[in-house]
Amino acid sequence: MVVSNYDAVRPGRIEVYAGPVKSGKTRELISRIEPINYLAGAMGVIIRPEVDTRTENLMSRYGTQSKIREIRVCERNPEKIISVLEGLKEPQLGVVAIDEVQFFEKGLLRVVQELSRQEINVVMAGLNLDFKGETFGIMGDLMAMSDEVTILRACCEYTSVRGNCGRPASRSQRLINGKPAHYNAPIISIDGSKQEEKYEARCLEHHLVHGRPD
Repeated sequence: MVVSNYDAVRPGRIEVYAGPVKSGKTRELISRIEPINYLAGAMGVIIRPEVDTRTENLMSRYGTQSKIREIRVCERNPEKIISVLEGLKEPQLGVVAIDEVQFFEKGLLRVVQELSRQEINVVMAGLNLDFKGETFGIMGDLMAMSDEVTILRACCEYTSVRGNCGRPASRSQRLINGKPAHYNAPIISIDGSKQEEKYEARCLEHHLVHGRPD
């Protein structure tokens, strides 16, 4: 795979945007990669896991939508990303963006390193913590190997008789039928896949997980 060196996309760098739900991760990802559309001859590609079926095209909760080509890859077989990119036969590939990166299995670590060695910039966005408040999948490893990590925060959506909390939120609260999910519930559950399930951004004080072991 032949790669062009564009200073504007800082070839070979690995970057991660991490945070809870509704913290603007996808919006930041799109803002980071969209400028490549204005570089003569440059090309970017967005990789999304197949498990994320919320929208057909990459779009943030704030309505920001990308115009860059998207490719779906099975999260259980991230090694396929290399062959998919090689199949594009695109000599000007400058940046690969990966959204909802927490869903991919550990093989993605080798993929990211290989892309970086080929001087392809890799920009990723994902949840650093799962609904339990624990490291989500490979996110800890990805953040450790990155050249730049941006931690984003949302606003706590907890509501009481006193009103909304509104403090900086670092956690993702899973609610099932309006109640906090149990600690032993499955980790992967996409927002909108079940009518009775939803996610809220919460601060540490208002993040609740039933059945958490001592």
